[in-house]
Formats: sequence, C-alpha cells, structure tokens
Amino acid sequence: MPTSSISRRLVCAVALLVAPVPFAACADVTAPEPVPGEILFLSNQLKDSLYYLRPFHALHAIGMDGAGLRSVIPRPDLNFSYDVSRDGRRIVVNGPEADIWSANVAGTEIVRLTNRGATRTDGSNHGARWSHDGRLIAFVSNRERRQYGSTVGVSDVYVMNADGSSPRNVSSGLGDEIGFEPMVLGWTPAGEIIIRTHEVVGGVSRTRVYFMRPDGTPGRAPLPEQDGPPVFSPSGSHVVFTRTESGIARLYVMNADGSNARPLTNQAGDVLEPGDGLRSPWSPDGRTIVFRRAGADAPGLYVVTVDGTGLRRIVAGYDARFGSWSPAGDRIALSMDHDIHIAAVNGSGPQNVTRSPGVVDIAPVWLPR
Repeated sequence: MPTSSISRRLVCAVALLVAPVPFAACADVTAPEPVPGEILFLSNQLKDSLYYLRPFHALHAIGMDGAGLRSVIPRPDLNFSYDVSRDGRRIVVNGPEADIWSANVAGTEIVRLTNRGATRTDGSNHGARWSHDGRLIAFVSNRERRQYGSTVGVSDVYVMNADGSSPRNVSSGLGDEIGFEPMVLGWTPAGEIIIRTHEVVGGVSRTRVYFMRPDGTPGRAPLPEQDGPPVFSPSGSHVVFTRTESGIARLYVMNADGSNARPLTNQAGDVLEPGDGLRSPWSPDGRTIVFRRAGADAPGLYVVTVDGTGLRRIVAGYDARFGSWSPAGDRIALSMDHDIHIAAVNGSGPQNVTRSPGVVDIAPVWLPR
C-alpha cells in the first residue's frame, strides 16, 4: 500500500481525536459511495504481541485489487467487533464511550444508538449483531447492574430497533442460567438470537449456547454443553458448529432441527471464527465451509463441503484467519501476517491487497456486489 494511503489513515484518526462530536470530523471528508465487492477491514497502528487485545484504530474499505482504499469510520477507539447488515448497506460498531454506533458503508449517516456517553445511564454496550432482515440489533449491556453470585454489574443481552429505539432485555427470562459474560453470536433464519454464555458452577467452567426470541421468550432448546458456536447455512437447512470431546474440538454439521449431527473433520484444533451474515463461514451457495485449523499438524485456513468431502487447505500458517467469502464464492478474503489477503478457493494465491508495513489489518468482510 502506498505511503500516502497510510498517512491518510493517520490524518483522519488524529482529526477525530480532537473532534467535539465522536466520529464527526472525517465523515463528510471520506464519504464516497460504497463500491460493490469492496472488502471492509479493521486497522491498528499498534503492531506488538498484544494487538489482538487492543482497540483498533479504524474501519477501512479497499477494492479486491488493492486499489481504492478509503476510511469508513476513522475513529481510533473502535474495538474488535463490527457487523454488516446482510444487504451490505449499514454497519454497527462498538465505538467511542462504550456505545454502539451505526453508519452506512460510505461512512456517513453515523448515529449513536445507545446513550452511555451522552447520559451515563446505559452502561457499557458492545457486541452488536444485525438480524437477518436488518430491522433489529442484538447487543450486550450491563445497564441494569444485575448481580450474579458475588458479581455486581454483569451483562445481559438486549434487542433494539435499527434506529436504537425500544431497547429491551431478552436474556433475563433465563434467570441465573444465563450466567455471565454473554456473547451474541448472531441470529437464526427464524429470527432467534444465538447467545453464548460462560459461567463457573462448582468450580467447573461451563459454556452453553442458548436461543432467545426478540420478545424475550426462549427459542429452540439450548445446544449441549461445549457445543458452539453454531452458524446456520444461507438456506437455514443446516448448522455447522464445533464440538469438544475429551478436550478436542472438531467441526460438526447437523440439520437445522438438531438431527443427524455428524463430524466434518477428524483433526483436533479445527475451529470456526465467530461470525454470521456476511461474516459467515458458509459459502454463498451453502455448499462449502471455511474454517481455521489451529492444531500442530498442517495449520492454516481450510475449506470442506457440507457432506465432508473436498477438504483442502487454501492458505498455510497459524496466522491465516477470519475468512470471508466473495459474493461469487470463488475467493476468500483473510487476514495473515498483519495484512488482508485474497486466496482462491482452488488454492491459488494468496495475494496481499493492503501491504501496510507497521500496521495491523484484520477481520475482513467482503461486501455484496
């Protein structure tokens, strides 16, 4: 990436640091119309061993050929989580002042959806995920200062309208079962919120996946302990998930009703990157799944078909992760060696499209055409 492109990132980030209103300074300066097939990604100037834990500087977009770099939300305190609506038009981010913000993919129409920074009454808000129809947003907040055991101020899962109105707690119906530290993994095609929770019972750590409706009533039965994160295929007919047995995680697929669960892979360390919608591991046609193999034997990014055939590694290395399918389903955007790359599903590549020395680029999402 040319030096001028890196400089432009820094100029916008610095401008927003001194802006009186969060996000305001660069929104009008960097407001081109979104380009079909662009790749969104997060960028961080801090290149050290803790970069995965640090706030990311900005959300950017770039063409698949490495041209057309632009700032979408050039705010320096975005964190690791953002989500894109399925039509590719709007983004929700965990932004300044522990609030959730929404913007269009051009970087304009930026709206604060929660009010912690403005009123100090909404608690800390994060982990926002769009519903499939783009009308609702699920997120995590500790605004009710709920107590769980000896811990005060634990979080719950909320749903609000796309404009931030009518927030409501949808996980309180689970009572103490919800535990603490919930995470919104996404939505089912039927409109249920997929929630992963972690709790410690009798000194034993337990992870569960629950399904809740937007009105706060329970959805389908929870997944068995240590199963997750589940991701539904585009048609909603299948679910891919990880199952941990004897301390070993493998990929499984099952029918949407929970029947016919069967292994897709037989090697330890096969994991799904959390994601839904445009961040889904499923190919657009629902036939193939991209996953990360983190075990000692041949690590990298892999694809496998839903019937368990066609397993192949498309990118080698522990650092290859966060695969995002192209709209045509023939290529995958990924982060590797602190840059965004594109690899063909047939195994050719990968091609570095950001080429940013001293900058960490990560978490790509390929926009629809």
